[in-house]
Amino acid sequence: MKTQFLLFPFFLLIIISPLVKDEYNPSIKNLHKNFVSITEDNTVWICRFEEPNWAYNEFLDQITYTPAYKACMYDSSQWVKKITGFNRPMECHYHWHPSYDDHPVVNITQYGMQQYCEWLTERYNEDKRRKYKKVLFRLPTLEEY
Repeated sequence: MKTQFLLFPFFLLIIISPLVKDEYNPSIKNLHKNFVSITEDNTVWICRFEEPNWAYNEFLDQITYTPAYKACMYDSSQWVKKITGFNRPMECHYHWHPSYDDHPVVNITQYGMQQYCEWLTERYNEDKRRKYKKVLFRLPTLEEY
């Protein structure tokens, strides 16, 4: 049976809090340490953290020259379309400035998140040092949410 790791849907514009870099383990080999089991048989796990900008940007860098790139790119204009107030700095800097690397990625589509999950699944399963033989990263279903 495949172990399943769920990622919270982070295509929403809601920002809960930035994660602490020391807590989030970016190593593919140790990625499982960022998850907690939500089933008795330990086959379904959910991430304890939102996905950070730096991780999603790494994904975008890997798919830059593919047809999916444009559809997976974040929409920074949502900072001024959805939230009133002075949000131009967020629109201009949030996704690329190093100060926001550890903040949750926002303003991406569900398609972008699904592509990210597929990319992460491939990366994890290709790593020879991984803890689990085969995993699937995916978004939670409505029932799991």
